[in-house]
Amino acid sequence: MQSYSLPPNIRECNVILVDSECVTGVSACQAIEVLRSEGVAEDVIYFVCVIASAKGVQAIASAFPNTHIVTATVDPNVDNHHNIVPGCGRFLDRYYDSEVVFGRLA
Repeated sequence: MQSYSLPPNIRECNVILVDSECVTGVSACQAIEVLRSEGVAEDVIYFVCVIASAKGVQAIASAFPNTHIVTATVDPNVDNHHNIVPGCGRFLDRYYDSEVVFGRLA
């Protein structure tokens, strides 16, 4: 995370942290760590994603065992390109009906 802006009363709130995918869990863990450093209790953090890898879920659950994880599905593997397998392809490409070719939208 490069920067963040949280409400001053964040520690008094239930927090829903949303991401489209959870591949490795690293980004989610970083975001949860920021929330924890701001005084948010682990048991009021809800990480919500559409699709997750088993590796990502395990990483979050190991680091933050009291954080709630909500996902539509957990797929078993991550390939060498950091795609969830079998997965649905690149989620955001599907969502925006686009394809990234060499770092640019096709």
